[in-house]
Amino acid sequence: MAVMYCDHIHLKAGDVEKTANWYRDYLGGEITYRGQFRESPVVYVTFGGFNLVIYGRLHTDTDVLPAASAPRFGIDHFGFRVENLTAVIEVLRGKGVPILEEPVTVRQGVHMAYIEGPERVRIELVQRD
Repeated sequence: MAVMYCDHIHLKAGDVEKTANWYRDYLGGEITYRGQFRESPVVYVTFGGFNLVIYGRLHTDTDVLPAASAPRFGIDHFGFRVENLTAVIEVLRGKGVPILEEPVTVRQGVHMAYIEGPERVRIELVQRD
């Protein structure tokens, strides 16, 4: 089987522009596309070659369950690799980003922390030495 790489993650958001701007402003993504997808605004926020595809409700009669910032079954979180976890956490804390779990060393050379993104999305930040 060929090697596979993660290409994108879709995020549903109540306010697509506000959510996309948060990923740009707080985590350094680049907004590379704004358009429509099945009658919903859609914005691509790119990190290297990886895209967060942020869109709103696709059907107005469909209920959307709220996100949860605590661990859960299904997709629990997604992660971004950073160079200096302690420095990144302090910058985000200064900007008012909720820190869900402070930095810890999970094994030699691997340090992680969790923050809360828009729509209560749980995001891991990981430093690999």
